[in-house]
Amino acid sequence: MNIDQLFLRAIYKFLEDNGQKIIQWEDVVKSCFEMFPETFSFEKYKEWPDTWKIHNCMWRCRNQRQWINGDAKVGISLTQIGKTMGSVKIENKRYKDIQERKIGPGMDPKMIKFVKESLLYKKYKKEKGLFSPSESEIRSLLKTTMETDFKTLKRNMEYLKKAIKDYQENDLIDFTEMIDKKIKELEEYEQS
Repeated sequence: MNIDQLFLRAIYKFLEDNGQKIIQWEDVVKSCFEMFPETFSFEKYKEWPDTWKIHNCMWRCRNQRQWINGDAKVGISLTQIGKTMGSVKIENKRYKDIQERKIGPGMDPKMIKFVKESLLYKKYKKEKGLFSPSESEIRSLLKTTMETDFKTLKRNMEYLKKAIKDYQENDLIDFTEMIDKKIKELEEYEQS
């Protein structure tokens, strides 16, 4: 299976599971990365999705293969050939269902371990009520740069929060809520 077929399968499965005809860009990224994390992750930071790879798949599947219609702004739907191609079940060692990831050694446990061992989390545990992370500390924790937009930063935060919830890492919930609150404050400050 090539990367475009994996991309199409992720879209098809999301639409079928949710009874929808159109999938939004953030759901495309989430679905691709959850189903095929090894394929759609960054080379260096395996715990994060590489949206550029996914964007390239979208372009090829729309413009060269005619498997999809739409784009990241309006949403994506499958053409008839896209539905047929996307319905093909993928049987290969790279395929991972979400439930298998919850109990297996996927990316989520590595990401949670990274957070628990981070200097920022240690700082939070030490300072508790006085904890006030800087923007650079937050961006470092979420594997983004100072140039990364807030939309991507918030998406990475949501992914982390979901993994923490899925794995019932209750000791990290307050920590991530404080980080999330700080991200919102930083975004509001930048927009004012």
